Amino acid sequence: MSKVLFIRGLNESLRERLDTTARREGLSTTSIIEEAIEGWLEKAKEIPTKHHLVLYSEKESLMNFIKKMDKLTNEHWNRFCIGKGDNKGINFLKKNHWEDITILPYTQLLKNSESYSKRVFDKLGKKEKNERTICIGFMTGDIANCLSLKQAVDVEKISNIKRKSGIMICPYNIKDIANTNMIDLLNLIEGHDKVFLLQKNKITELNHSDTKFSKLLI
Repeated sequence: MSKVLFIRGLNESLRERLDTTARREGLSTTSIIEEAIEGWLEKAKEIPTKHHLVLYSEKESLMNFIKKMDKLTNEHWNRFCIGKGDNKGINFLKKNHWEDITILPYTQLLKNSESYSKRVFDKLGKKEKNERTICIGFMTGDIANCLSLKQAVDVEKISNIKRKSGIMICPYNIKDIANTNMIDLLNLIEGHDKVFLLQKNKITELNHSDTKFSKLLI
């Protein structure tokens, strides 16, 4: 049995384009909307596999982001976090039922970052059971802060090899990467699917694809 669907807030220009396209193709707007909804629902069933870099400069911006992620994944997600115990973000996530998969003592990370991170990623992999999974990991950001960005990038590469599913979010304080060389910075960016900048309650996605010099003149 069909029912009436009201779409609030639909952009007027978009509605006009939809009507024009429907008439040109000899279709009803209903059939187009139904197909779009079915496509979205099928995509929603897929288990995403993403590795995102999140850059921030103020702790306030980072906490706003963490609280937003907590709210968006409150239902139907397996949620994990990695980081040292005195991290304000980690404490917030743990209080809101994100499972802490940090292996103690955390100081092992600074003694042998690659060996330690492999154990953490193996632990995470055992918990990713074909379900929607998200992990906010401060581990590589801590490596960049305490050791070097190059060592952090090496661990990011291990993550890309070890992990087979789920969303991994890696927050970095931009101060920890500001004075590094361009090669390590580019390797960090290229090791992630997407790069985001945080500012207060705003998040901006950066385009990090190769381009041509001539585009600067267009």
